[in-house]
Amino acid sequence: MIRKLLLTVSIILFTGLYVFAQEGAIQGKVVDKDTKEPIPFANIVIENRGSQVGGTSTDFDGNYSVKPIPPGKFDVKATFVGYKTKLIQGVTVGADRIRFLDIELESTSEMLETVEVVDYKVPLIDKDQTASGATITQEEINKMPVRSANAVA
Repeated sequence: MIRKLLLTVSIILFTGLYVFAQEGAIQGKVVDKDTKEPIPFANIVIENRGSQVGGTSTDFDGNYSVKPIPPGKFDVKATFVGYKTKLIQGVTVGADRIRFLDIELESTSEMLETVEVVDYKVPLIDKDQTASGATITQEEINKMPVRSANAVA
């Protein structure tokens, strides 16, 4: 009886280890194409036929690691603000294998539009105020000779 129990337990354990040992990983480094400097906090997404399988962000040194990934062919997309998105198609991941994939991102420069900065002015007549009264701003209170609550009221 004990032999059958031990045999059953050992088969279950080895089967479980065999099932979990079949997944691979993708790891590498994301760098700037021109300066070869690492890009921290870039986003890495692993896709299979349009559905996301995994993803991560790079660390301070630009390194990333995505695991566990089932064996197969995947598309790897790297994105970061100020850089062109790079898509690498057909990356093959084998069972119990680590695929090393370094990615170089090309920087983009865009011209920003001119922004006009305007100060807000308190209107003399407040349209949504139905009761009589006045609006006093902080600047008006600072200009008053007396700054107590009774003087303001």
